[in-house]
Amino acid sequence: MWFKSERGAMRLMAEGQAMRRHFPGFRLMRLKGGSLAWRGRLRLKGGSSFLVSAELPPHYPNEAPVLRVLTPSLVGGCPHRYADGSLCVYLNSWHPDTGTVVQSIANAADWLAHYQGWRRTQVWRS
Repeated sequence: MWFKSERGAMRLMAEGQAMRRHFPGFRLMRLKGGSLAWRGRLRLKGGSSFLVSAELPPHYPNEAPVLRVLTPSLVGGCPHRYADGSLCVYLNSWHPDTGTVVQSIANAADWLAHYQGWRRTQVWRS
């Protein structure tokens, strides 16, 4: 696993500090198979709340975190999701040297705001 190397452990520690600062309600969890994920609740304007997971893939940070909304279930047919249901938020712009979990969670919050608009209008506004 990437986080067992010295460099990976240092990155995980730095990102953990940033997560506690920006998203203090998120917790780091070990998933089946040994991978890691940050999970927590995003509360949007208007009071909506979503339980979100940012799974760190085996080759993180060379691969972007996989973002999912765990609850409530998203409406079927909503745009900007991959076939596995994860959120498409990076626009092919993930960069291993500068991308962070904090940035990914912020992108998920922005995605959810657009999702709420799409639910009302059926138009995805960027």
